[in-house]
Amino acid sequence: MTPNPRYWALNTMLRKLRGSDFELHLQGVDQLSIQHDSVLFEACNTSFQMHLQIPSYEFISSYNWSQAIAGPVLGISSNSPLLLGRELWSETRIALFQQSIDLRSSSYALKDQLPRVTFGDRWASGSIVDVFKNDIANFKVILGKNITQNSLETMADGKIPKLEALNIHNSTIYRWNRPCYGVGGGKPHLRIENRYIPSGPSQIDEMANFAFWVGLMKGRPRKYDDLPNAMDFTDAKSNFIKSARTGREAVMNWFGKRISTRDLILKELLPMARLGLEKVQVNKTDIDLYLGIIENRAIGHTGSQWLIRNYRALKKDRKSDDCLLALTKSIHENQQSDVPISNWKNIDLGSNAHQHAHEVHHIMSRQLFTVHQDDPANLATSIMQWTDKHHIPVENDKGEICGLLTWTHMQKYKAKEASVEETIVGDIMAKELHIAHPKMEIAKAIALMKKHEIGCLPVLSDHHLVGIITISDVLPFDQKGTHAAEGK
Repeated sequence: MTPNPRYWALNTMLRKLRGSDFELHLQGVDQLSIQHDSVLFEACNTSFQMHLQIPSYEFISSYNWSQAIAGPVLGISSNSPLLLGRELWSETRIALFQQSIDLRSSSYALKDQLPRVTFGDRWASGSIVDVFKNDIANFKVILGKNITQNSLETMADGKIPKLEALNIHNSTIYRWNRPCYGVGGGKPHLRIENRYIPSGPSQIDEMANFAFWVGLMKGRPRKYDDLPNAMDFTDAKSNFIKSARTGREAVMNWFGKRISTRDLILKELLPMARLGLEKVQVNKTDIDLYLGIIENRAIGHTGSQWLIRNYRALKKDRKSDDCLLALTKSIHENQQSDVPISNWKNIDLGSNAHQHAHEVHHIMSRQLFTVHQDDPANLATSIMQWTDKHHIPVENDKGEICGLLTWTHMQKYKAKEASVEETIVGDIMAKELHIAHPKMEIAKAIALMKKHEIGCLPVLSDHHLVGIITISDVLPFDQKGTHAAEGK
């Protein structure tokens, strides 16, 4: 974690208020369930935050409009479908950020609790003062500092107050569209901070997202000035969640009609954004460039769609980490030329990403199949034959690895199983284990397997089984091309 004292203090307070480890439970095509004792998973939420100053007299109308357009803007900008090698949401950051710093605790009683990471639960009303008052009332203060400036006295002296206490509290409430107060160039201002747009895939894509959003904010038709009487808030929130889950493929509930994100972007929002950018006198060449990128994404593919398409193609004959290495390499190469995502080509499936792998975690199998030491031996060995697995880790009642069942053990047992029907796995497993850890160099793992003439190594992290590597995994890295007997 960064040594910035503010983040250490924030982590300490959030951990104290939660009273337990942070839990992530994300369900997409794959599933991810994991715990962590800090807010460090928040670091995966790299975003491209955009700020737009708004006049005070139209702040509420503009803020509500920013909520209404959040769904389709997120959908066409989605770029975060993978986490720890799992295919989850099209924009996984949305769920990940909320859960990575979630202070709410579960109980046997059903109760409504507001998360600090929130889209909101209703349209804003009144003035910006009412918005800030509601946030102070609904969310506990978790950070503070000594405030020496009295804002009322500062104003009485004809000066501009910084409102430090308000800004500190506001910085710990993570609205996807966050209202902000600040002072710039000697002038106080209000602004909307857009926090839901992901970083990347390229710089020019990020600038296109910025131009599209600013154009929509400035090009809002007057008929949308009073959104509480034009659109149900739950439609806006639903659109946002659907876009986070399925990206450009989501279907929007847009002012009483259902329309695909693609058609909404092309038919309504792009013309609206163009008018907005023209209104604030953006150069026509720039308008054509940036909105053209958004249009090409709507017709072609978004970052999430490119990533998933290539990840699935790579996974057909590669391990997860090998696929992620190839993806990262291709992303880096495309970013160097600042090509927009809609022009990125598919990855050459014949390229060799193994050259970048040097640690065990890069090549180990993560999809683990285990048996229990008390399982019937005839069942376990039959499963080995059915699934064509040559090595299966054995666990005890605590879920700890205590042995290894290999093809050699299975064959020896099968040869005499008729006379030992009551044999259990613990009777025939190998109890002397040689293990690897995720950060072990592949060369050292190969040497260990050769020294002990074994065909696999369980991979442990903090006594937890996290993977397994076999001869077939290390062969591409064994320069001599020799290996131990397969069955041992």
